[in-house]
Amino acid sequence: MLFFSGVRHVELDIEKEIESITTQLIEKYCPEKIILFGSAAQGDRDQVNDLDFLIIKQDVPFYGIDRMRELDELIERNMAADMLVYRPAFFFLIFDSQNKKGGKPTKNLPPSFPYASCLYSILLFYPGNAERRT
Repeated sequence: MLFFSGVRHVELDIEKEIESITTQLIEKYCPEKIILFGSAAQGDRDQVNDLDFLIIKQDVPFYGIDRMRELDELIERNMAADMLVYRPAFFFLIFDSQNKKGGKPTKNLPPSFPYASCLYSILLFYPGNAERRT
């Protein structure tokens, strides 16, 4: 994909950009889960104009705008990236709500979410889990 910057153009490798952002998120932000969704997750590399990440993290600012500002200051990137950050309980509430509605997207999840790809996940042990893997 080509991006124009002034009179010169730079070819941007989408895979390398996804890897760079994911690595920075893991090292600097310590999330529980990173999910790629949108056109990049669907494999439409020619249609990618930004990257869409859904990030699950427990310890985050209350307001979404504060979460976005925090990531803007922390993560270096070479193309536009939308980073939605949810606390685990809220995300699973939304996801469970979607499943109970027959898999139809709710207003809280993007329509492209069914094509999502999990890039990173730490295994957490919740009291309700019957099995614990190490």
